[in-house]
Amino acid sequence: MPVNIVDIGPPSTIASGRSLIETYFFGDFYDVGVCYGTLATEPKFLAWLDVTDQGRVGSIRSIGGVPHLDLRNWQYTMTVTNRSNATVSYNIRIATLTGG
Repeated sequence: MPVNIVDIGPPSTIASGRSLIETYFFGDFYDVGVCYGTLATEPKFLAWLDVTDQGRVGSIRSIGGVPHLDLRNWQYTMTVTNRSNATVSYNIRIATLTGG
């Protein structure tokens, strides 16, 4: 199955031994379906970063107190932990299925 791989967002910086919860989305009411997050680090190959707890959270728009199930907003989350001895900058790199 074809896959689209993209680096998204501005770089984040994480200190040694710390964890960050990252949240990203692709626009209001746009669902990319299956999505897997990993990292692109700077400087290259000098870090040990773990990506865990990946998930997707959906919210439903209500108009006049009436929920509209066709108006869902999806946010994706992941936890990044720096297990190396140095501070590291990284971008989120995602892979989405493109059909086919």
